[in-house]
Amino acid sequence: YNIENKQPLGKGGQAKAFLVESNDRTRKAVYKIFKPADLDDLTNFHRHAQLCPQIEHPQISTFIGTHEETGQIGGMDITVFSTLTEYIEGDDLGTYIEQKGKLPAQEAAGIVLELLDPVEYIHNLEDTVLHRDIKPANIILPKDGKATLIDLGIAKKKGKNTTMAS
Repeated sequence: YNIENKQPLGKGGQAKAFLVESNDRTRKAVYKIFKPADLDDLTNFHRHAQLCPQIEHPQISTFIGTHEETGQIGGMDITVFSTLTEYIEGDDLGTYIEQKGKLPAQEAAGIVLELLDPVEYIHNLEDTVLHRDIKPANIILPKDGKATLIDLGIAKKKGKNTTMAS
């Protein structure tokens, strides 16, 4: 992927996201540069790198890989952490609602029903995965498909002491 010609997509609490293209220009991906503020952020990055390769579902953005690069800036050693995931063309649910206003109950229910399949999929993996960040900004509404979950950056395996709401 060509990360030199990246286009800003946005930023969150832990990362800045950019749109990049494959070298042959046939695919687009989201390139995220993480800036861990503490050990918990760094743990989330490494957890993400371990969990996401096992997740293969048409309504969850495909994980491509991670990269860590160490260098120096102003005489200080730094490590840059980044991930690459499939780019899903479409509006996120938050933007869609801002543009359309309050959604009719039937449309809102349809979106929720579409998301049940990918959520059930990650919960039924051998090592149950909890997304932990399902919100309008992490739901993409593709023009030609079903609602899709993105950004499993803080996802984790369900542990012995983790409870799931029913």
